[in-house]
Amino acid sequence: MKRQTAIAVLAGAALGALLAVGPAQAGPHKKVRSRASSRAPAPAPAPAPSPPPGTAPTAPTAPTAPTAIDLAATARALVSSAPRPSSSPTAEEDVEVEEEAATGEPAHQPPAGKPMGRFKLTYYWMPAETGGPRKVQLYNKWCRPVVRVSRGFERRLRLEGGGRLRDGRVLTYSGRCGCAHSPCFRVARRGHSWGTGVHERPLSPFRSVAVDPAHVSIGSVLYIPELDGLTMPGRPPYGGFVHDGCVVADDQGGGVRGRQLDLFTARKSHYSALDRRHRLKKVTVFRGGERCRSLTRRPLSRRGSI
Repeated sequence: MKRQTAIAVLAGAALGALLAVGPAQAGPHKKVRSRASSRAPAPAPAPAPSPPPGTAPTAPTAPTAPTAIDLAATARALVSSAPRPSSSPTAEEDVEVEEEAATGEPAHQPPAGKPMGRFKLTYYWMPAETGGPRKVQLYNKWCRPVVRVSRGFERRLRLEGGGRLRDGRVLTYSGRCGCAHSPCFRVARRGHSWGTGVHERPLSPFRSVAVDPAHVSIGSVLYIPELDGLTMPGRPPYGGFVHDGCVVADDQGGGVRGRQLDLFTARKSHYSALDRRHRLKKVTVFRGGERCRSLTRRPLSRRGSI
């Protein structure tokens, strides 16, 4: 745009110069009366010298007519001859476009935080009640009856820390208790459709991880590059998206020890799909930093259906 403006200025200057030259060339053909000419008559022109004897007289030379100037054509020639800005990307832009096309994301990503080293990666999910005789009575921490379930589902509840009943309610682990049956469970509150972690933190599929608080603080945002770019199993709103590598320490697992992360996958079939496709057993962990700022600024969507 700046170059085109400069061209227009040059064309305007050229037009001005040509317009200034025009009156000068047209002067001999116009009668201009000045004050001096009105006071005294102009002297008569001197007679032309006669040719030498024996030579033929030459014909008088006619005055040369002024050259006609096409101002519009001149301006168009100036504009067309000026170099035009190139619309093709530079070499640096080409590299960025190629990187973005190869990775599916912008070439320049904000940096992750401090590296935390290598961690073992395991998985857990929310079991769903299927059937069988309901012979086991579950209680809450006040020893009030909550629901009766089958023995197989009760074992899965203890192992995974919660599960979904056939009526749609979600049970969450409440810890050891002195009731007729231990551990105790409670019904997850409204909005925690995938269960509840520690400190009443709602769980989110493929985002929540269980940790050992002695190594990772609850609520920490982490970045796992091995997950970055992988498509998660399942369907929206909780699955079927391309992961950005960012997870949150929302839970604490009884079997999670030391440098271990337990990724919540919502369903066992999703764990099987991830393990079959990628075989991730060890991962590199960083603090989330600027790379995962979006998880620290806004709450995650925890809703979905199993």
